[in-house]
Amino acid sequence: MPERLLAGTRVLDLAGEPAAMTGRILADLGAEVLKVEPPGGDPLRRLEPHRFQAWNAGKASVVCAAGDPGLDELLAGADAVLDTPGFPGALEVDPGRAPHAVWVSVTPFGRTGPRSGWRASDLGVMGSTGNQYSTGDADRPPVRCAEPSAYAHTGPEAALAVLSGLASRTPQRIDVSMQEVVLIANMATPADFPTTGFRGQRRGAAMGRTREIWPCADGWVSFGLRGGKARVPSLQQITRLVAEDGLATPALTERDWGEYSPTTTSDEELRAIEEPIAAYFARHTMAELYQVAVRTNLMLAPACSPREILASEQLAARDFYGPVGDVGCFPRAFVVVRSADGEAAPARPSGPARAAGAGPRPAWDARPHPGGEAGRALWEGTRILELGSGAAGPIATRYFAEHGATVLRIESRTRPDFLRVYALGPDNPHGLEGAVMYDGLNVGKRNVTFNLKHPDAIRLVKRLVHEWADAVAENFAPRAMKGFGLDYDTLAAEKPDLVMISACLNGNTGPHKDYPGFGGQGSALSGYNFLTGWPDRAPVGPHGTITDSLAPASSPPRSPRVSSTGDGRAGAPTSTSVRSRPPCGRSPPGSSTTSTASPSSGWATAPGAPCRTGPSPARGRTAGWTSRSGPTRSGSGSPRSSASPTPTSRRSTGGGPGSTRSRRPWRPGPRTAAGRRSPRPSRPPASRRSRWPTSATSTTTPSSPTGAISSRSPTP
Repeated sequence: MPERLLAGTRVLDLAGEPAAMTGRILADLGAEVLKVEPPGGDPLRRLEPHRFQAWNAGKASVVCAAGDPGLDELLAGADAVLDTPGFPGALEVDPGRAPHAVWVSVTPFGRTGPRSGWRASDLGVMGSTGNQYSTGDADRPPVRCAEPSAYAHTGPEAALAVLSGLASRTPQRIDVSMQEVVLIANMATPADFPTTGFRGQRRGAAMGRTREIWPCADGWVSFGLRGGKARVPSLQQITRLVAEDGLATPALTERDWGEYSPTTTSDEELRAIEEPIAAYFARHTMAELYQVAVRTNLMLAPACSPREILASEQLAARDFYGPVGDVGCFPRAFVVVRSADGEAAPARPSGPARAAGAGPRPAWDARPHPGGEAGRALWEGTRILELGSGAAGPIATRYFAEHGATVLRIESRTRPDFLRVYALGPDNPHGLEGAVMYDGLNVGKRNVTFNLKHPDAIRLVKRLVHEWADAVAENFAPRAMKGFGLDYDTLAAEKPDLVMISACLNGNTGPHKDYPGFGGQGSALSGYNFLTGWPDRAPVGPHGTITDSLAPASSPPRSPRVSSTGDGRAGAPTSTSVRSRPPCGRSPPGSSTTSTASPSSGWATAPGAPCRTGPSPARGRTAGWTSRSGPTRSGSGSPRSSASPTPTSRRSTGGGPGSTRSRRPWRPGPRTAAGRRSPRPSRPPASRRSRWPTSATSTTTPSSPTGAISSRSPTP
């Protein structure tokens, strides 16, 4: 049997819901993950049983109290420990009991700083980052995704923190702030504030100055009217399609799309461009439009509900769903792993979530001190060669650059990164070098320009791969890398130990692998658009392109325990994002199994059970600006009809924020020097307890410039 990527790595999982996905990711990659539950079991088993199963597959389970002497034996044998200090129902353990281990702690605002003791659920974290402030419609209050997207971001980032700590071979406490994690997902919005005073803006179905979400015959589709060379073929294609339907106007047919830029086009012209395109979409269904998109490489995607995701040929071809335990349609494969010899083990759970305390307690031998060099950057000495553009690749490799890796980006002078092109305009005197979003995603990296159409340039890139790089990361479309002769199969034939991650929209395999797209389409295809917005309006999706910021789920190039045979990973942002979503959906039609699943991330409460976020694809989104622990803003504790003139949350029934139950927000208390909990101080004034910043750019700054992971000194 082939060795799995993290075979031999032991992880002790003490975490609550916000980091439950972390252990699942590590288990999928082959780590031995042991979930330690308090007496009575993890509360998530009772509160969200389907989410518990989805995020805890592949883990073993033991039940013990924090003071149980048997826990010390497990701590002594662990390579890494994951915890969520202060989260209700999660164990509190002194890190000094495992001084040799990498200890990753996830909290709402980090373990240090003025807000280290503040509590927050997903709602509080999203509000504190400015992300929620910029999500929704301008004439209504902000909205949040119907499911906890802050937890979806935190899971893969904390997994990367674990692997980073292990790669350093140094015992340490790694502090993951959920606020800082989500701040990264805001892309460039916070960076604009110091120079422009721009706090962010709710634009509804628009992206910038143009429409992004469009109504069609039976739902909604995502299609961007942004400029840049990468989008010219798509804009030309939509012009042809509109003309074939007899709807074309001079605003489309007489336009030079190569010169088009929404930043310099007048509002009147933009509305003239949008009008015939909107009429074309209104004539066709989501399925019809997506079929056209796949056939013609049009950058369009349906705003999928569980129904559409279940029917996805692409996910089926990539074996995304399959049987796990007694569930026939379980979300199990977020990344496809291959090797030059064809012997790579798949990344998927070894089995279903276990019953609390099921099975014998493992007899782990004590791990010695790893003997790493204290004070050394986590990825120091690692060299990564990066090809691609946009955000999905760069946002992942940025973390390695922040922690000591040398990342070399290959770009083109004739086809510059479209994030550079977006910044061109009369207010940017620096041209391609004045792109705030590009700078934010590529800080600390090196850069070289090659003309990849020239054979000498390809030879130089291959020399870098063979003689310099430890890993290669790319997010081009598959046909582009194959055309260059830089695809995994070609490179691995010459360098069998190559470690390579590919992160194009739909992955490198399957019938839709050549379908091009960016984060906007990924958000639509993975269901995040469907889950965000007001029921009586177009879906909007969380601020930023969430599929890009979830990319680190498949990014780690190598762990110290990975075999040296090399591997190629095709991590599709779409499937990574579908997998990150908590359980929600209907049973597959005609299903005869006792436990059924929907492809949104795969669970239903019973055959035929209604979707928790609404009864139909066009009405399945949550809405609303809810208080932290009370009813919706309208004052009603129960959801209104979608036809109600006063928009309210469809999820809130008078319980916690955006939830069907009351749950106290998470608030880590202060610690003593030894790491133990001290008595909780008196509660802050009600105004502070019930409010969160609406703009991170004006009221909140991250406690660490490096974003999600702050390396701490080894635990004494």
